Amino acid sequence: MTQKKVIITGANGFIGSHLIDALVSGNYKVIAIVRRSSNIECIENKGVRILRCGLENMSALKDAFKDANWVFHCAGLVKADNQAAFDFGNVKLTENVLEAALANKKSIEKVIVLSSLAAAGPAELDKPINENVSCNPVSLYGKSKLKQEWLVAGYKGQLPLIIVRPPVVFGERDTEVLEFFKLVKMRLVPLAGFRQKQLSIVYVKNLVLALVAMAKSTIHSEVYFVADKEQLSWKQLAESIANCFDKRVGFLYLPHFFIKGLCLGGELIGKFTNNKPALNLNKYDEIIQNAWICSVAKMKDDLNFEPTYSFEDALRNTLEWYQEKKWL
Repeated sequence: MTQKKVIITGANGFIGSHLIDALVSGNYKVIAIVRRSSNIECIENKGVRILRCGLENMSALKDAFKDANWVFHCAGLVKADNQAAFDFGNVKLTENVLEAALANKKSIEKVIVLSSLAAAGPAELDKPINENVSCNPVSLYGKSKLKQEWLVAGYKGQLPLIIVRPPVVFGERDTEVLEFFKLVKMRLVPLAGFRQKQLSIVYVKNLVLALVAMAKSTIHSEVYFVADKEQLSWKQLAESIANCFDKRVGFLYLPHFFIKGLCLGGELIGKFTNNKPALNLNKYDEIIQNAWICSVAKMKDDLNFEPTYSFEDALRNTLEWYQEKKWL
């Protein structure tokens, strides 16, 4: 069998590094594209070629994509001060990736672009949205990811493309959901509002297995949601994590105006420290939504894909890794 050449952008990131783990045991020649300043500790010594050219050097990108078969565009910007910064990180740099692939289209078999549920926007309680929904992003990040999708759609017919919209992604090496694990460990979890809010969630190892399945398939010019749990509440998530700790957990319900005050405080701190805090006014527009839930029926029907790891095992794997690395 001919060895496939695989390009992964954002390869040192949370999802990209797990994608490398899923591919290195197979017959793949993996090219990891990162920035010159990137920390590559989690992908070193794994038998992949690491290119520190970033996504702005078009000449280097086109050279890297020579004879490439699969492209996974995992790089993206999740924190920024304004729409222009988000658009550059998520739209302009995606255009560079697509142009590099187009310059080498003879060998390209699949280009998979990671978007986000944020591009589609929130749902109603108990009503997961599907891929045919009219998109209504509520944050600057979500708006940039929708613009990214519009850009990608313009290359259909020129490249074999798939857009993937993950919801909340968790697992080993993640630093975002880690903060929620820490709250559960403290046995008191603050929740936004007095009404239960719902979310979809996916374990990173299930996500990357779905990405590889898409690359192997003959399907293209499609958009997919990928999730383990179509809907659960933040309270249910906290209780599931607490079970892994073998602890009970309490809840502190915070009114939306209080959350907005915290986000405003985060904005002010960010201006003085030159860091983008997790809580900010733009994030507030996502936090107060009743539901971020999506249907995975299309993925199951088209790809016959079922998650390999159960939700409970995924939580335990994540917790054990956090504890082993002394992150918790």
